[in-house]
Order: sequence, then C-alpha cells, then structure tokens
Amino acid sequence: MKHILIGRGKVDWHSKGISNGNWCSSSGGTLESYLKEADDGTRIYDAKEADYDSFASFVIKGPMVDPTLEPGQVSRFNEKKTILGMLPGLGGDFKTLGMMALADVCSLDFVAPDVYVQMLQEKVPGVKFGKVINHQIVWD
Repeated sequence: MKHILIGRGKVDWHSKGISNGNWCSSSGGTLESYLKEADDGTRIYDAKEADYDSFASFVIKGPMVDPTLEPGQVSRFNEKKTILGMLPGLGGDFKTLGMMALADVCSLDFVAPDVYVQMLQEKVPGVKFGKVINHQIVWD
C-alpha cells in the first residue's frame, strides 16, 4: 500500500492509501510502521490533543478521504433527485444525513486528502499537521 495520508484521531494511528490502483485504509498499525513505509511528502495529522467536540463532530459529519482523487477534488453524493426521493422514507439521523448531503460537503461525500487536511485545519482546533521526510515527521 502506498500511504497518501497518515493520521491519528483520539486513539490510534491509521492510513489512507492506494494499492493496485484502488484506495484502501489501514488501522491499528504503529506510527513507526507507517513512517517506515511512507514516501517523502506524505501528509500526516495528529488530532490526539485536538478539541474533542470539534473533532468528533468533524468525523461524524465530515467527508471521507478518497486517496485516488486528484488534489482539490470533491466527489459529492449529490444526486439531488435520488436524495429528494429518499427523504420521505428516511427518519432520524438518516434524514439528517440526507438533508446535509443537499446542503454542504458531508459524511456521504469523498474528498481528496489535501481537501480533508484543509477542512481539518479550518474546523478542528488543536490538530497538528506535518509531512514525512526521510521516514520521520516534520511538523508544520
């Protein structure tokens, strides 16, 4: 797997990457193992000390990372006709997710890693960001 984005939420490290042309993710690995396998320039974030409520909200409401997307790309689940047709049959949190999908980038959407990092920077105070250089972290 080619690591594209390495991150830590509130517990463990994980990675999003590409393997055989498809995106994949890995969790439960050690930071050392991810760094050992990462190319120079791989983005990394650490949200361990970030504001918990902001981070939890972002993880639940925010988009998913698709490492195969080009920088700046967003792949929205924005089939408005489909969503509008689904809304009457949805209830509770599923209805909320459907309505969010009509409004803004949400948990049903995929974004490129750089977009994800930018959104984290804007929405979650206290996240550290850096890059892998020579299998070590250089923090911004």
